Amino acid sequence: MSIFGNVKGLMYYVSNEEDPYITFNDEFLNVFKWDDESDDDRILATDSFLVAAKTEDEISQLEIYVYEESQDNLYVHHDIVAVGTFEPEIEIWDLDVSDSMYPDAILGSPNKEHKKKK
Repeated sequence: MSIFGNVKGLMYYVSNEEDPYITFNDEFLNVFKWDDESDDDRILATDSFLVAAKTEDEISQLEIYVYEESQDNLYVHHDIVAVGTFEPEIEIWDLDVSDSMYPDAILGSPNKEHKKKK
């Protein structure tokens, strides 16, 4: 049993092939040219994510943990997080900004130009 042996039990689907929301595969990842130096920063399709809320003193923040099953490695990812809500948009948050009131970007916002004119 590994040190992070219970993390795999948090997944709803046994494999990515069963998950209907994962629509890319290894061929999609091969489109990008990665150099050997950036392999440590690379998120693979086989990686799992755990989002945790953390509060220390008066500062609250989100931490994104990446679990690499092949290497039995769990680490904190400090860059950005995409959050899906009940709205049809996806919010992109920069995790390096403290006390941010609004996301840095919103994907899928309705475009006002496409509305039918009366």
